[in-house]
Amino acid sequence: MKNSLLKLCFCFMMLSQNILYSQEIQMTDNELLDFLCRKWTVEQIVINGQKVERYPNNFDAEFKRDYTFIGNPKPDESIDKWSYDSKEKKIKIFSGGKLIGITKIINSKQLHYVPVLDEEAMKFVQSVEMYLKPKEEN
Repeated sequence: MKNSLLKLCFCFMMLSQNILYSQEIQMTDNELLDFLCRKWTVEQIVINGQKVERYPNNFDAEFKRDYTFIGNPKPDESIDKWSYDSKEKKIKIFSGGKLIGITKIINSKQLHYVPVLDEEAMKFVQSVEMYLKPKEEN
């Protein structure tokens, strides 16, 4: 019991530090574009609170300066868009006008991406979280 409580407290401290840090980041529009507009790849996936050790690294994303977003290929060839909500300090990703994901800037080398299941009900796929890092170009 005591061990579980310590683990819970540690997790809470780690999460609160990430959230507080991401909320303190202040960027101008150009700084945001310079930081965000590049290719990103999966660094870590967390499913149901557990880090997944092995996963197919097939989620590459790219935020473009024209506010389009390129993620995994789609059969319908729709163009995804992104916008920055400065009030909530979140990057929202839309496909066909529907919210499909929310991204937060964790630090200068990491994004936190959470897919959205149902925009109208604001239900998030909370069992899946992705941490993205800048993709190294060869």
